[in-house]
Amino acid sequence: MPEKRNRTARLPARQHGRDRPRLSGHPLLLREKQKAKRFYRLRERQFRNLFGKASRVPATPGEGLLRLLELRLDNVVYRLGPQVRGPRRVSSSCTATSE
Repeated sequence: MPEKRNRTARLPARQHGRDRPRLSGHPLLLREKQKAKRFYRLRERQFRNLFGKASRVPATPGEGLLRLLELRLDNVVYRLGPQVRGPRRVSSSCTATSE
């Protein structure tokens, strides 16, 4: 009978946590969705409503969703930089007028 070798004997030395399995399918999609929600500071209901609007746009839903997320007023104020404190507070209290 062949001799059973220790599994660690044939693996190179690594950092801790390197043997994590790669995500694929639903877990990967869920992680990306959570990442987008955190990046744009949205709750699930807001995200779902925006995705519904994006799916009705003629472009692909992913591109439409990113476009709608980038056009949100609180995101635009946030992108202006650190001189503006509290983008949600500013965007909710300002009154935009178009002439």
